[in-house]
Amino acid sequence: MRSSATLVAMAALASCRLAFAQLSNLQVTEVMFNPLTASESRFEWIELRNAGPSDIDLDGYAFSDLGDTLSATNPAATPINILATTSGGNAANTVVPAGSVAVLYNGTAFEFDDARYRAGWNLPSDVRLIGVEGFPQLNSSGAQRQVGLWDSAESWELDAPIDGEQRKVTGFANAAYSFDYTVAAGFPASSDGQSIAYSGDGSITDGTNWSLSESGVDGAVTSLATFLPSGDQLNGPDIASPNVVPTGAAASGVLITEFIAQPADSPDEGQNSGFDFEWIEVLNNTGGVLDLTGYVLDDLGSARSYANIAGGSIANGETAVLFDAGNLQISDLETIWGPGNYVPVTGWPQLNNGGDTFGLWNSLASYQSEVDPGMTFNEAVAVLSYQSATGGWPDGSGDGSIYLTNLDAANGNGESADGSLWAATTEDAQGAAIANPLFESPIPDYHAGDVGSPGVFGNVTPSPILGDFNDDGVVNLADYTVWRDNLGSTTPGVLNGVGDNGGASSGIVDAADYLLWKTRFGSVASPSVSLTHGVPEPASAVLFGLMSASALYSKKKLSKITYRFRCSMVNVDSVDG
Repeated sequence: MRSSATLVAMAALASCRLAFAQLSNLQVTEVMFNPLTASESRFEWIELRNAGPSDIDLDGYAFSDLGDTLSATNPAATPINILATTSGGNAANTVVPAGSVAVLYNGTAFEFDDARYRAGWNLPSDVRLIGVEGFPQLNSSGAQRQVGLWDSAESWELDAPIDGEQRKVTGFANAAYSFDYTVAAGFPASSDGQSIAYSGDGSITDGTNWSLSESGVDGAVTSLATFLPSGDQLNGPDIASPNVVPTGAAASGVLITEFIAQPADSPDEGQNSGFDFEWIEVLNNTGGVLDLTGYVLDDLGSARSYANIAGGSIANGETAVLFDAGNLQISDLETIWGPGNYVPVTGWPQLNNGGDTFGLWNSLASYQSEVDPGMTFNEAVAVLSYQSATGGWPDGSGDGSIYLTNLDAANGNGESADGSLWAATTEDAQGAAIANPLFESPIPDYHAGDVGSPGVFGNVTPSPILGDFNDDGVVNLADYTVWRDNLGSTTPGVLNGVGDNGGASSGIVDAADYLLWKTRFGSVASPSVSLTHGVPEPASAVLFGLMSASALYSKKKLSKITYRFRCSMVNVDSVDG
């Protein structure tokens, strides 16, 4: 009669056989081992396919390549680098689903934030990712293009003998699964930025059934440049209508029609827009094109020695927005206010909040002719004196512009300085808009240019793009407008089903949707796949076997039983028969 210990051991062996049978269905189907960037291991990845009928959980496994090393003198060092959060690790998922695929990626480099990794490849949320602690730097050439999975630290150590003060992987005899993708085995040679992928036909271990990925072929796409959403927002939510010509008939000449003297503060703590986001709108009603090259823009009390407008022009009947070239670029103004005619000004005069006088001269000579003894503005082609909340003027500190309401009553060159003709811009003003956010130079996260299809093995189908709230195939400022116009809404579908639907954000348009848009800004639509669930050719033979059960001796007194149920070994020192 078998003892209880024997039965436990037999049950453990049966469990291990089941695990081995499942793992025999594991396949490497794509490898990115030579990305474009020099920070290779950060962007390397491996796609694993589970061709069997049951999920495979890699929690507690070691993932290494040939030549991978680990300290042999540090007691805390462990080769186990796939560890679920439920086991004290950081990987949100460690399962390769039955009939599907999962991607091993450098979890450490992306702080185990799967969404950050997905953004680089525009992967839908149903593609399984497995973050790896300290992804090994994969070899890109020679005979060392081999990887393996070990189900315990002990089995890994058997293949990584001590070499001085470190252990170094020299083989895969004790690995639960290994894969050789060397050129000698017929696999494609290294090519910068292109993964190698299994065709799905023929032996998976025959390299002639593998090829370099090409963008647009079999679901392969080019990786997108993504950025961390940690850059502070620089500007505030100003309301203005730049590049909108006021109604009415203007007098002949050049006229100032709108300005921001006190921009809104940035909503990000520690940022203040200051004078950076001031601007002045100028209307040309001269009858011809107005060339601003060599013009001077200045305010009361200044005395400059150079023309501070180097170029730019205004068509007749149109406007230009003059802005501070010392802090912003034309592209920044286009981000904030959309397309328009923006003219940079060096040495911006910094408009006073409480009131000021500023003018535009058509040459340095005409400007300097009235600087001394005091600025008179008699030679200026356009001039404006304003106050704030006095003399009929609107309050200029309301986080927006002040605009000329009607051209009929304004006669140009100073005569528009009647405060009653001006108004603070509100959302219902003609052409008014809220400034789009401008951020500090973002921190690059994923780099662009790699070609591959991580998580893709099957039939290519269109995939929605996260943050594309207006469903036009790109995440841009138009999607911000959709978010802004629907902020607080609980109406289903207003964000095209691609907002943040997790946790408290589910079902409501809120700040979480904005942060998602911010993270995905610049993303473009690309194909993903509907994974096939059929079981193709069986995986290559499992590279390990069960240890003999002969350790279950009979007719001996039970003295000590040791079980290591990672399935690499089951040791029974002595069993009572």
